[in-house]
Amino acid sequence: MDRIAETTDVLRQINKYNKGEVEDFTLIKYVCNYFDRIKDQNLNQSDYKFLIYLANICGIPHYFDILNSKFDHDSNIEYFDLNTFSS
Repeated sequence: MDRIAETTDVLRQINKYNKGEVEDFTLIKYVCNYFDRIKDQNLNQSDYKFLIYLANICGIPHYFDILNSKFDHDSNIEYFDLNTFSS
């Protein structure tokens, strides 16, 4: 499965979770699998922001920290982006 399809699948699970159609442990399983698949890829700032969102929405924010520390990812996230400048 490619990265876009995997990301879409995780977002569908989040939507189902928000509607009450999926239990929290199922969402956590999907997010953990997504982190497992993406850990070896080159990531940009948008990817890191999305991963922070995923980790926080399912209640496991430490997964993002594990991605950085155990798999040598450097997430220098700049908090100044186009949204900041436009406001």
